[in-house]
Amino acid sequence: TSASGEKITDATRLKELRAAVVLIKHFTHLLPQSPNPETALLHFRNFLEHLFQQQNWVDDLSTLERTDVLPALAKMLGVSDFLWEQFLRLQHDNLFPVVKDVESLSRRNSRDEMEAELRALLAGIDDPREKRLALNAFKDREMFRTDMRHILGHITEFGAFSEELTDVAETVVNCAVDLCFEELTARYGVPRGAKKQPSRHSVCALGKCGGRELGFASDIELMFLFEEDGRTSGPNIITSSEFFQKLVEQFTQAIQARREGIFQIDLRLRPYGRAGSLAVSFDSFRAYFSPDGAAWPYERQALVKLRPIAGDAAFGRRIVELRDELIYTGEPFDVAAMRAMREKQVRQLVRAGTVNAKLSLGGLVDCEYFVQALQITYGA
Repeated sequence: TSASGEKITDATRLKELRAAVVLIKHFTHLLPQSPNPETALLHFRNFLEHLFQQQNWVDDLSTLERTDVLPALAKMLGVSDFLWEQFLRLQHDNLFPVVKDVESLSRRNSRDEMEAELRALLAGIDDPREKRLALNAFKDREMFRTDMRHILGHITEFGAFSEELTDVAETVVNCAVDLCFEELTARYGVPRGAKKQPSRHSVCALGKCGGRELGFASDIELMFLFEEDGRTSGPNIITSSEFFQKLVEQFTQAIQARREGIFQIDLRLRPYGRAGSLAVSFDSFRAYFSPDGAAWPYERQALVKLRPIAGDAAFGRRIVELRDELIYTGEPFDVAAMRAMREKQVRQLVRAGTVNAKLSLGGLVDCEYFVQALQITYGA
């Protein structure tokens, strides 16, 4: 009977009901294998509701009846409420393709393989809007696949999960930057320096991305640098700094975060933060981070993790060499400045009476800053 007590006679509803009964019967046998059986059952209900909203749910259902699929699903749906709310519940479109091919999750997709696949995908699309949709769909699918590899136990080595997520981020950032650069050069021409030579650019990762330490809920901290200001080659001529400003603007609009804080682009570590230019020239970078420049000690400390991930590789190496000159000078680490920043973090970000594994005194941030202090002091 229906919720109102009436007899169900509609053929489609009866088909759904029979399917649900069979699935529930099989699924409940698997619940003891789930990390959290009660959570898995609640999430399974949401999963079924979405399943029956799909046009091809009958085909999807036949997939779920395979012996290797339902046990994997029980593990996926029994993970923490955080992972369900932040990832799985938002990823129904990607859940079925992954579940259908659960065997492939045992294999890691390399950075080169992902980049070749994404570039081939984008090359087959002409419409700029459709390119961006395809780019973001690829991002969500590959991030979800990596999450599932972790949840199902295919990633066992410490740090490997972060490396795989970082590979996805680098692939997407690289292709997105190239996509926007090509569109802008078609309109404005090649950005050039004072002597009319091409002005190279580099996109450098910082923070968790720079350290290849991305997690389930990491943002992507980036800094865009270009070699020298001048003018573009046309047809529409603008300054090179304007060109790279537009490049960053288009790039940030191209990548969409499904949820705030998850693959969200963060440019706040650039010189002068939100008040500074979105794209930074090489000379401006040098002046800002020099020992007598305007950078705060914590900004200079953040450069320890600077790592080029897109743009011209040779120019990226030049930036790293400059970073080494500016940061690893042999001067002692500024302990007082670091302590002042830590006190401010604890005061503003840690709720009184609670322990924050990342930010409380003695937490992960203290470990990280201590290592960076040693690097800065002895790196020279």
